[in-house]
Amino acid sequence: MLLRPRVSMLARASRVGVHSIYASGAVRMSMRGPSPETDGGGDDGTGTRDAPGKRDSALRAANQITLVGVAVNIVSVAGKGAGGVLANSPGLIADAAHSLTDLLSDVVTLAAVNSARVPATHSAPWGLGKLEAVGGSVCAAIIVSTGVGVGVHSSLDLWAKLFPPAGAAHLAELASHATLHMGVLGDMNAAYVGALAAFGGVFAKEWLYRETMRIGLEARSLSMVANAWHHRTDALSSVVALGGLLGTSLGFPALDSIAGLAVAAMVTRVGGQMGVSAVQELVDSQVERETLDQVNALIRSCPDVLSTTHLRGRKLGPYLAFELRMQVPFYFSVSAAQQVATKAKLRVFEAMPEVWEVSISVDAERPARTDFSRDVIVGATIQPSGLELMRRRGDYDADVRAAIALAPGLAGEGGVWGVSHSQLHWNTRKGGAIIEASLVMDPSVSVGHAHALSRRVRQAVLATAPDVIEMDCHLELFDKESESVPSTAAQLPEAWRLPSAIAAAAWLRDSRAQQNSESGCGEPPGAKAGSSASL
Repeated sequence: MLLRPRVSMLARASRVGVHSIYASGAVRMSMRGPSPETDGGGDDGTGTRDAPGKRDSALRAANQITLVGVAVNIVSVAGKGAGGVLANSPGLIADAAHSLTDLLSDVVTLAAVNSARVPATHSAPWGLGKLEAVGGSVCAAIIVSTGVGVGVHSSLDLWAKLFPPAGAAHLAELASHATLHMGVLGDMNAAYVGALAAFGGVFAKEWLYRETMRIGLEARSLSMVANAWHHRTDALSSVVALGGLLGTSLGFPALDSIAGLAVAAMVTRVGGQMGVSAVQELVDSQVERETLDQVNALIRSCPDVLSTTHLRGRKLGPYLAFELRMQVPFYFSVSAAQQVATKAKLRVFEAMPEVWEVSISVDAERPARTDFSRDVIVGATIQPSGLELMRRRGDYDADVRAAIALAPGLAGEGGVWGVSHSQLHWNTRKGGAIIEASLVMDPSVSVGHAHALSRRVRQAVLATAPDVIEMDCHLELFDKESESVPSTAAQLPEAWRLPSAIAAAAWLRDSRAQQNSESGCGEPPGAKAGSSASL
């Protein structure tokens, strides 16, 4: 399997603003919700269903860290607000307002994380995983608005400090004298309170960022990752506030504004990238190539899978869903092909517990094109017409019986008595049907004569049915213990017997007329007249 250590994902998360939380199957903690038909969760990587406790513990961890963030934000708002008022620092007061927006982000995250893991229902068969993207987009909007707000505020503040209006210097001097009259000690204490509040906020918010990011990656939660970045923007804004206090004390009041512009640019960029990721998930953009390659490798490793095409995936919040077309040998029966598809699906579930669903369409041939257009592609045919598609299975069975009944000297005593069953295949590249039929012959014929009769049956069917390209004859041996070898054709089951020559001719006439005028998907030829009933 193409797996990466989780440490590399966390390291990458620390280096870049936005990354894919679905890039690999390295995270083994599954928070996969149950389907309407089951009471279990996802796969735990061993082929068994997740225990409810494992799923609940992951959700509980996500809720706990978010609630811790709520508590820290409340303390941060109170501390920064009080410090800003006492220190007369607009930067700290603005920072307190920023922390207040974090409370909204935490509420959105709590709602998104819990709602996205509600079990699927018949009214919402895909679950509510998309609410993760909705929550992530809301958090991204908050981050962008924060960045824009900080940028506008810092720009105006820097402009005012670089180009003060007339009389501003005199007002600043008067304010300085007033401050000295109030007492230098009280002003220094207020500054210390403000600095302490901002300094404590940096450490608290950075710790929240790291823990929320770690749990968000493990839970594959886009809204938690966005909320983690919101915590980091709050930490950076606290750094800006500290820079303002430091610059003022050193006589460089513009330092606050310059740092604010730098932080605003970074915060806006991160929020924009988070928003783009959320929108891409909402519009079902293709998942990462690494994830597609992993699914493709898992399915192609299954026996009897010839190839895969049209693989596409989409994100459902913390889960993934895939659709693909899988090619198996064209002579496989439907039940056998279904078994191959089921084994392939289970292999993906076992290796990737974050996968919610794998929808597999089985092809008997590799499609001529593998793009995602709306064209109907079946093997070598694109947008096939009715005449390029197979008729009803019963039509071919009737063709075989009619061809045998009308061939001179082929049916009756010493020849073929009937057809017990047949198997139908279709080959688009050769443009026709391949039929396997089990013939019931007179028990008195020799093996050599049976060979000759089989060759004549094949020739008769190929000459009679224009869309049959190959015929493979088998001999019904009545090998079941409950079966007895019939001594006459009249002892055969009604469904096995050959039609009369008149009924066979009528069937072929009506069948060919319909083939030339219709698609072959409607009522069987002669159904209303009853001509097919005798077959």
